[in-house]
Amino acid sequence: MTRRRKRARKVSPAPPTPPPPTELEARLAGLSRSLGVCVTIHDRAGLGALDARFAVREDRCLQHLAPLCLLSKSCEAGRVRCVKNKYRALRRAEETGTAWAGPCWLGLVERVQPVVADGRLVAAIFAGPFSGRAAKPEAPRLLGFSRKKIAAARRASLSKRKPDRAHVAESLELLAAMLAEAWRAAERGRLLDGEMRLAPARRASRARAASERAAAYLRRHFRERVTLEELAHEAYLSPWHLSRVFRREMGLSPFAYLRALRIEAAKRLLAESDLEVTQVAFEIGFEDSNHFSRAFRAAAGASPTDFRARKRR
Repeated sequence: MTRRRKRARKVSPAPPTPPPPTELEARLAGLSRSLGVCVTIHDRAGLGALDARFAVREDRCLQHLAPLCLLSKSCEAGRVRCVKNKYRALRRAEETGTAWAGPCWLGLVERVQPVVADGRLVAAIFAGPFSGRAAKPEAPRLLGFSRKKIAAARRASLSKRKPDRAHVAESLELLAAMLAEAWRAAERGRLLDGEMRLAPARRASRARAASERAAAYLRRHFRERVTLEELAHEAYLSPWHLSRVFRREMGLSPFAYLRALRIEAAKRLLAESDLEVTQVAFEIGFEDSNHFSRAFRAAAGASPTDFRARKRR
């Protein structure tokens, strides 16, 4: 009598353990729970690449996971409209530097909080949905779903407890201030007291040398009115070529660099002198005190008056 061999059971490998959440992922998840709305982020400037604590995974904090959002992203036309809607919000964040709330193309109302550091849009935080409105008339045709199904998904996307909008706005402002400070700390290796710390391996390149000459000229003349043609002449490049290589080598445009120098000088004057805000604006090269106040608030997260009061406490 022959014995039947027992066939060895195949043991399927255990699924890989997902990495623990980063500091920013944990903070966003905690905010989502406490505020009663989904909080996501778009890392515009690559903060996560500079500091691993602020890296985020796409399946965790980079996309909206509300039922209506998932319904929209289930077809190509919906994905395209969602992407367009997001980049329209990012353009507005870059142009204004201030938070606002508004509906997407499917009618979900969310709040967008820009993260601005040194005059540059670092990231944008999205929180919502707070409420729902009627979708665009073309939504059923583009998505291939009935109005009834879209309306049901919109209702399922809204939180049962009504979010406190003032609390949401305050929480997002605090998070944006923390991220802006983290960006400044990460950038300190390249931009410190208005000086660029240059990478030795790239110092010999012609583009780098031209950018250095332009940056040095801006540091000497940031209180004056500087034109791109004047700067290009100093760097021995055409204006178009200088704009391109300066942004690539320094990480920001010539005039954004100039604005950062002026804002840093303004901070020192506000903290150390008794000059009025208008005098400070003219001293550092701004021709309009209102323009200076807007630029200062976007970079420092506070008005010049509030900044001075905070520094003198």
